[in-house]
Amino acid sequence: MAATDPDGYSRTLTAAHVSVAAFGGAFLAMVGLKHFFDHEKEIHWIGVVEQPLARLGRIEAVEIGLVLVVLYAVSRWLPAHEQLTFVFAGIAGLVAYIAVDGLSALLDAESGASEQVVRSGLAAFLVQKGTLTEYRYLEHGAFWAIIALAAIMFLQTVTPIPELVTGLIGAGFIGLSFMSSLRHNRRVATAADPRPAR
Repeated sequence: MAATDPDGYSRTLTAAHVSVAAFGGAFLAMVGLKHFFDHEKEIHWIGVVEQPLARLGRIEAVEIGLVLVVLYAVSRWLPAHEQLTFVFAGIAGLVAYIAVDGLSALLDAESGASEQVVRSGLAAFLVQKGTLTEYRYLEHGAFWAIIALAAIMFLQTVTPIPELVTGLIGAGFIGLSFMSSLRHNRRVATAADPRPAR
C-alpha cells in the first residue's frame, strides 16, 4: 500500500496512530518496568529511583497494574471516541508482552535460551560481546531509554513530540550510563592499584 497508494497509506497510518501508540507504549513500558521491578537486581544506576522500584517488585504483577493505571490516565486526556480504542490497544500490548514473556519462561525451562528471546537484538549483541559486563550501567541506560520511549508514545497521542526530542532522550540515557560506567571502572581501578599515591 505504501508503494502503490502513499496518500492512502498515510491516512491509514494516521488513523491508527492512537492504537499503535497505545500498543507499542504498553509493550515497551512492560519491557522497561520488568527490569526495574526485578527485586533480585543488585546493581542500580540511579539508586534513589531504582532501589525503591526493586523493593516494590516483590509485589506480584505490580508492573501490569502500573501500566493499566497509566493507560486509563492517558485515555482520559483523549477525545471520547478514542478513549476505548486507546485502552483496548494498550491491553493488547500487555497481552502480547505476557505472551512473549511466557514463551521466554518456557524456553528457559527447556533450553536456558530465554535471555536471547527477551532482550532486543542490540542488547543480545552487547551481552555476546561482554560489553554489559565491562560497562555495568549501560544496560540500565538502555532500559531507561525504553521507558522514556514508552512515555513518549503515550504522550504523542495527546500532543505532538518532535522526533529529534525522542532520539535525543534515548541517546542521552545511553550516553550518561556509559559515562557513569567509565567513572565506576576508573574508581575500581584506582582502588585496586597497590601503588602508593604520590
